[in-house]
Amino acid sequence: MKKFLKIIVALFCAISIFGCEKDDICPDTTPTTPRLIFEFYEFNNPNVLRSVSNLKVFVNDTESVVLNESSTATDSTKFIATGTKIALPLDFNSNETTFKLRLDDPASSDPLVFFDDDMTISYNSEQIYVSRACGFKTNFDIININQTDAVEDRWIKNLIIELPNVQTENEIHVKIYF
Repeated sequence: MKKFLKIIVALFCAISIFGCEKDDICPDTTPTTPRLIFEFYEFNNPNVLRSVSNLKVFVNDTESVVLNESSTATDSTKFIATGTKIALPLDFNSNETTFKLRLDDPASSDPLVFFDDDMTISYNSEQIYVSRACGFKTNFDIININQTDAVEDRWIKNLIIELPNVQTENEIHVKIYF
């Protein structure tokens, strides 16, 4: 009987040890779906970076894009970007995303004076399996970017697709000249 009890205890311990599954936690270092990286340049001097201030971006004319991730969740500054670079998410359930880039008029102190530029980005997407813990990520291949505003109303003078394959956030994908 004691021998039988020892066998059951040993079997129970073996099942407990070998029956455990690896934790399904996706490490922070694992690449996820990249955002599209835009960098701003001086239109009249294309080699000079130019900073934007108080830039807001809307997706499909409705929801604001979080541009400043260091702001608190209730802080409205999380929707405002200042600097030479922004990262925008593409819709992986579609083959195009429309953004409205709203830039405050630097010559006016009135917050209701701004410039809007709309752009539609067409792309192909490819879902890639990363792991059981991390799921899938989506890479994009930019086909075209169309500005939908009249030419004379644009604050963005030119767009150049620098790198059409959006696989990481380490490169500049699109250069904006204004």
